[in-house]
Amino acid sequence: MELTTGWKIFSVILVFWVAKTTFAQTNPTSSRELCFPGNIYNNNLTLYGSQGTLKSPLVFYPLNSSCDWLITVPDGKIVKLSFDGYLDFPDSTNNTCITDYVEILDGKQSTSKSKGRFCATRLEKPVISSGRYMWVRFRADNIRQKNHWDQLPKDYMGFKATFTALDKPKCFDGQSVTAFYLYNTTITSPFYPSDYYSDVECTWRVTVDNGLSSGGYVVKVTFADFKLEPYVYEHCYGAGLEFYDGHNNTGSNLLGLYCGKAHPEVIYSTGQNLYVRFYNTDRYFSYHNGFSFSISAVKQEEASGICRSSNGRKEIHSLSGSSGTFFTLVILYLTQMMQRAFGRSLFPLAK
Repeated sequence: MELTTGWKIFSVILVFWVAKTTFAQTNPTSSRELCFPGNIYNNNLTLYGSQGTLKSPLVFYPLNSSCDWLITVPDGKIVKLSFDGYLDFPDSTNNTCITDYVEILDGKQSTSKSKGRFCATRLEKPVISSGRYMWVRFRADNIRQKNHWDQLPKDYMGFKATFTALDKPKCFDGQSVTAFYLYNTTITSPFYPSDYYSDVECTWRVTVDNGLSSGGYVVKVTFADFKLEPYVYEHCYGAGLEFYDGHNNTGSNLLGLYCGKAHPEVIYSTGQNLYVRFYNTDRYFSYHNGFSFSISAVKQEEASGICRSSNGRKEIHSLSGSSGTFFTLVILYLTQMMQRAFGRSLFPLAK
C-alpha cells in the first residue's frame, strides 16, 4: 500500500515537472530572437544565418510594443527582406506610418541609414541591404482606433517577414574596361539577368586597347537587353544609365541618359574613352532585370555618319557606300519619345 502511494506521488511530481518544462519551452520568459511581451531582449534581438523569419508579437500585437532585430548574414552576402502577406497597421489606409510601423535600416546600428518606414497594406518589393547587416525596428504606441459599428478598439496583426542571404553583386566604382578590336566585352547591371537591387551606383571607365592608341579607333556600345524603371515626365527618376564622351562625368559631354525600355541600337564615342554610370535611387528591390551591352573598339569611319548635337555648333558628317540612312535630330527625338511612351518607335531607323 505504501509502495503504491509512493508511486502515485512520484507520478504526480513527474507529470507536473514535464508540464512545467513543456510550458516553459513553449512560453519562454526571454529570447534572443523572438519578440513577445515581457522579453527583456526585445530591443536587442539578433538573427544570424542564411535565412530566417521575424514577426510582430502574438497574433494581435499589444499596445506599447517595441522590438529591434539585428540581422546578420555570412560575410560577403547581403540581406534581402521580404514581407509575407499583408501588413496590418492602423496607418495602412493612408500610409503615414507615424504611430505603428516597421522600419528598415541599412546597417548594424540603430542610427544607420533608413530605407523606409512601412505600414501600407502590402509591400510588393523586397528591401535589400548594401552589406551583411540589416536593422529592423517595430514600434506601436498606446492608442487604438475604434470600430465604427461597436466602438471597440481594433486589433492589428502587424507584420511577418523573411530574410534571405544573397551573393553580393559585382558593382564597381570606376572599374577599368578595355575596348578591343574585333572582340566584345560585356557589361551588365548587378544580378543580371535577375532584377537589379536598390540604392546602387556603378561606374565603368572604358578605354580603347593600348595597341590601337595610335588613333583612328573609338568605343562602340551595342545593346543586347535594356529594362529599367519607367521614364516619367521626361526624367529618369528611379534608375538610369548614362554615357559620357570622355574619362569622367564632370568634364565630358553627356552622350545619353536612358531608362525604361528605350535605348539606341548603338552608341559611339568621339575619342578613345567612354565613361558609363548606372544608378538606382529607389530604396526597394526592382522588378526590372536591368541591362546588358557589349563594348568594342571600331574604326572611326564607322561612326562618321552619326549626327551629334554639341553646344549648338555646326558639324559636317560624311556618308559613303552604295546605300545608307541619315535623319535629323527632330526625327531622332520623336523616335526616342515614342519608344519611351509606347515601348516601340513609330519612326524605325534603318540598321
